[in-house]
Amino acid sequence: LSPHYAAGIRRLSTASDIPAGAPFPEPNPEYVSAGVAYAAQVAPDSWHLTHCAMALLDGLHSYSGMPWWQTIVAVTLGIKLATFPLSLFSMRNAAALGRVKPQADAL
Repeated sequence: LSPHYAAGIRRLSTASDIPAGAPFPEPNPEYVSAGVAYAAQVAPDSWHLTHCAMALLDGLHSYSGMPWWQTIVAVTLGIKLATFPLSLFSMRNAAALGRVKPQADAL
């Protein structure tokens, strides 16, 4: 990252103890050798699902070479495509229950 980009990010931070223009923390060599993504290194004590999401985004960004915005769009579309069968199943069940509801109300 360029120093100007890092300084801009740091100015947006809500932490008051980080001076403007402070560099990002250096990656831990132990994590780098183990293949841990940078986002997972800077937040090692986050919740498991958050940690997995950060590792997924960072890994896809690193391996594909896509810009961050494309990485986020790709992950969003992937999640939508993965959950589409569940949505379709749910819509079909709701329609079936809607057809049976008048008969169930009559009982």
